[in-house]
Amino acid sequence: MRGHNQSDTAKLAWLGRRVGFGLAPGDMARRTEVGLAAVVQQWTTPADPPAPEGPFRSIAATRDPRGSNRTTANRVMVADWLDYYRTTERPLDGFMHLFWHDHFAVSNVFVPVFGYVARHLEVLRVHAMGNYGDLLRAVSTDPAMLHFLDGVTSTGAAPNENFARELMELYSLGLGPFDEADVVAAATALTGWVVNRGTGQSRFNPARHDPTPQTLVGVEGVNDVDSVIDAVLNHPACPVYIAGKVARAILGGEPDAATVADLAAVFADNDLEIAPLVRATLEIALEGGVTPEPLGPAAWVVTALKVTGGTIDPARLITGLRAGGQVPGTPPNVGGYPPPAAWLSASAHASRLRLASFIVGGLDAAADVVAEAASGEFAALAVRFGLLGGFAPSTQAAMRDLLADVGPQGGRAVLVLALTAPEVVVV
Repeated sequence: MRGHNQSDTAKLAWLGRRVGFGLAPGDMARRTEVGLAAVVQQWTTPADPPAPEGPFRSIAATRDPRGSNRTTANRVMVADWLDYYRTTERPLDGFMHLFWHDHFAVSNVFVPVFGYVARHLEVLRVHAMGNYGDLLRAVSTDPAMLHFLDGVTSTGAAPNENFARELMELYSLGLGPFDEADVVAAATALTGWVVNRGTGQSRFNPARHDPTPQTLVGVEGVNDVDSVIDAVLNHPACPVYIAGKVARAILGGEPDAATVADLAAVFADNDLEIAPLVRATLEIALEGGVTPEPLGPAAWVVTALKVTGGTIDPARLITGLRAGGQVPGTPPNVGGYPPPAAWLSASAHASRLRLASFIVGGLDAAADVVAEAASGEFAALAVRFGLLGGFAPSTQAAMRDLLADVGPQGGRAVLVLALTAPEVVVV
């Protein structure tokens, strides 16, 4: 890193830790050589053609598992899912994929066919840094969402309001810009979509649709999916709402209204393209406009696997993530996962200790990361973690005390402690 701007080096470390699922060996050297501006440009320029196939498409194509086989399939999918985050050369795409998973919060518990969930996750992956309008349209009629929010039961004679309400409240506008009449109007216009269980494809059935023109958030003539989506996307609240959510995810805390307004303007001016919004948000972050927050269990465990080079059994992975409160694929409710403060609870800390023990326990005793932990001089270990200023004095004291108790063979125990240290968890 000699000859490079130290401030940029620190920003690269933050970028990797906050939105890049941690740092693998060699990441910092490669990114420092390229330079901060080039890394941000690379990460926020959508892949063309779309990103290579992720872990979901092949799962979606397999025969639907049942009972205990579905449990096993879910374990494998979550392990492959997080391994995609660990190995991708476009980690910001992964960060945004997890963001959109939380945003739409489809749970496989309420979707009868496992492959539908995998296909939904693939839609999120392909559109993660694309156009929000394209993403919202694709999600609105994908089989998983049609089952999750009861679109398959919604008919012209009996419109189901669940998706219509969440489309506006959670996915596009937030509370305030719509009323109950708008929910009824959207629900009516969205009727007629079904899923063919044989093909696994969604399709429009005119016989189940009410084509009567509706007025939705002030827009007249709304009578199908496209016109519903157009109405909410063109509402001035939409770019503000989405920009605010992206800002909270990247900047942390509650960004002020002026910051959100500026980001919303970027989003709107770019026709709701996600990449320019993310780039503008990162520019604010890299100038210091960040509130440190704890990594969620999924992001933390990917970080731990990437930094150590370790592995973990899928069953243990699921058990640990469930104890921590965030199993990918099963958000607890339609509003998504708990807010970041939840990841500082005693149960979340206990789950991190357990997961760290499993990961570190599988490492070779001669592994470099174990040797660094056992050395008693923790500078190299801190750099590996992206902590350019070193571990906090209290963490170093605790690690030295632990080594004094267990001796040179205590490298694994010290590494567990390091992985769960506050300065590693909170970024």
